[in-house]
Amino acid sequence: MPIELPKLDDRAFRDIADEAIARIPSHTPEWTNFNEADPGVTLLELFAFMAENMLYRANQVPERNRLKFLQLLGVPLSPVQAARGVVVFENARGPLAPLTLNRGEPLRAGSLPFRTTQGLDVLPVDSALVFKRTLEAPDATTLAAYKDLYASFSVGGAAPDLSLYETVDLASAPGTEIGDTEGQCFWLALLRRRADRNATREDVRSAIAGRVLTLCMVLAPEPTTTRRLAPGEGVTHKPPQLVVEIAAADRLGPPPARLASWRTLPMRMSGDGEVEPLRLDVELPALEGLLTFDDVDPLEAGAGELPPLFEDPQTDARVALWLRIRPEGDLGGARLAPLWAGINACQVEQRDVVRNEVIGLGTGAPEQQFRFARGPVVPGSVQVSVAGNTWTATDELYAAPPEIALRDSRLPQSLQPAGGGEDSRVFAVDSEAGLLKFGDGLRGARPPFDASILADYDITQGAAGNVASGAIKIGPRLPAGLSVSNPLATWGGRDAETATDGERSIQAWLRHRDRAVTAEDYRDLALRTPSVRLARVEVLTAFKPEVGATAGAVTVMVVPANDPKHPDAPRPDPVALRAVCEWLDPRRLVTTEVFVTGPRYRGIWIAVGLEPDPGVALAELRPKVRAALIAFLSALPQADAVSRPGGIDDITPGGWPLRAPVIAAQLLAVVARVPGVRLVNDLLMGEEAASGPQPADRLAFAELDQPELLGLLVEARDFSPGENPLVGLREATLGRSGSGAGASGDANRRLPVPFIPNQC
Repeated sequence: MPIELPKLDDRAFRDIADEAIARIPSHTPEWTNFNEADPGVTLLELFAFMAENMLYRANQVPERNRLKFLQLLGVPLSPVQAARGVVVFENARGPLAPLTLNRGEPLRAGSLPFRTTQGLDVLPVDSALVFKRTLEAPDATTLAAYKDLYASFSVGGAAPDLSLYETVDLASAPGTEIGDTEGQCFWLALLRRRADRNATREDVRSAIAGRVLTLCMVLAPEPTTTRRLAPGEGVTHKPPQLVVEIAAADRLGPPPARLASWRTLPMRMSGDGEVEPLRLDVELPALEGLLTFDDVDPLEAGAGELPPLFEDPQTDARVALWLRIRPEGDLGGARLAPLWAGINACQVEQRDVVRNEVIGLGTGAPEQQFRFARGPVVPGSVQVSVAGNTWTATDELYAAPPEIALRDSRLPQSLQPAGGGEDSRVFAVDSEAGLLKFGDGLRGARPPFDASILADYDITQGAAGNVASGAIKIGPRLPAGLSVSNPLATWGGRDAETATDGERSIQAWLRHRDRAVTAEDYRDLALRTPSVRLARVEVLTAFKPEVGATAGAVTVMVVPANDPKHPDAPRPDPVALRAVCEWLDPRRLVTTEVFVTGPRYRGIWIAVGLEPDPGVALAELRPKVRAALIAFLSALPQADAVSRPGGIDDITPGGWPLRAPVIAAQLLAVVARVPGVRLVNDLLMGEEAASGPQPADRLAFAELDQPELLGLLVEARDFSPGENPLVGLREATLGRSGSGAGASGDANRRLPVPFIPNQC
């Protein structure tokens, strides 16, 4: 049975007042007027009111005691997390010379401080990342004219198969995959700034020669649905392997091939391209190596492997250098689809630095604690020196050696435990509480008496650092003429867990002790994944996706709290799957194979024939019927329980149960309970299939399957026997899609050429 909290005193206001009035004849017999108008009775009622408030507080566990209980239990609270983002520096009107910025450059979004995490060279150029997008084949007359223009690329008298393309800026088509571009590459154009009207191309090249070009890319997430944690391995992600090339000559090869030659530039790539942006640090060659096929026939410009042509001739005139970005060999399954890309960019974090803060003076006592003057403290950023000596951070003070060697008479000299020295000079940090802790002498050294304790640390504002794009625009120490902005909203900021939230998780934490062993442990830990809001977690033990029952495997199905693209059937993105994997990895058994996946939605089409109540319009019923069916079939936990017939009412609030079939009779009952529905004549249900949805009375679902309502037809009529309105519903919803493949010739003879639109 549950533990009932005892009440120290259950008397209320009226009980206390009546008891005090009843004592009047015994203590003051001369007092005979006990009505409410008497001033003495008013004082007694005031006393009763104050006593009732004191008793109420006495019956409650004080907040200080609750926090102390959490501290004694050792239940950790999730610390604050700093927001991250990308900023771009621009030197639009300054001198035609590069500027070098060091790591830790302070920036601001209003009053919020940010710091760069990397240094970079800010080059005095503009840029455009473009690609060649293939166009449909033109008519025979136009194609013959283009073949005459590019006859110089003929080999052995045979004209190549022409492929017309248009030059597209990535900013106008974000998320384009590199595999869908002509030539499977992106082109980076370094442009002369608009302010440098009198500067020549050679002047621009001289300014950037020998410098490091920094290119950042924010990639679209891969359409993966499952992440795997193999036994003994951590979270792995293979970023795309890229090469950056520059022209190896300023002219094409001799006829008849007229091939372009390219050479690879030295480059350092950082970031995984999944959680962190991809950063390319490209080392530009000296001035004599900055080539861009300047000596090319105008009719051959943009053809084959030559850089594309801009539609605007003025933009073409500003090009100082072309670079080509392509995968190294095969993409190897990795996906490169930039959502944004730009030069002179680097990552930032929402943090401010505190240096040489005097935390306090040592007392020589065991278990000394000091509080940081500012906060919240960024985990892992604290550095401490005691009396001029640097101490080391540790996760567990009780595992630290003693400050002096303690001899154990039961052990030989070779096995005596070590003690003293720098190994015992350790400290621990409670980032959430802002506390600096030292050992007790037996487990970690104590700061000596009157020793000065200095600390360096970073602070952050957590979720407040998730600012919109364009919010970061102040750099107090930036050189004159240099501006900064964030092209994308920052992400990842998270406030520290409150004591109330920590108190709610005590039971789960005491059960799993931060270790994933049972199915309940995996569920509780996955729900506490930092920076990810999950609405539902299901754990399947001894189960592997695509295989089935497998010993030693655990499958964790997660459903995010929201998904803007699929609000009714949310799917976890790769970033969320990876965050859950990284959170579970150090807490699982090393021999357990863990799969983190999302639901496998199976599309359902539903057609309903009904009769509305008198005075109720069908247009009014349609959204109500749709909302009822979506809530009934939803994978998300429902705040208001939706009654599900068939014996599954008790698990409705947790979302659609695993392995539960979808039965047409159940859906009919849900529609019949919608207010305004007088009678349901018929309900047809069918599953998405290549041949179209066919009516079925029952759809069996496997372990990870969840239903998704793709389309709903509600009409005030009866369906005739043999009628299948689901096919028409599907065609009306999705439309008829034609398919056709363009003719592709020999890949070795395929020649991309720029399309020149007709202009009046």
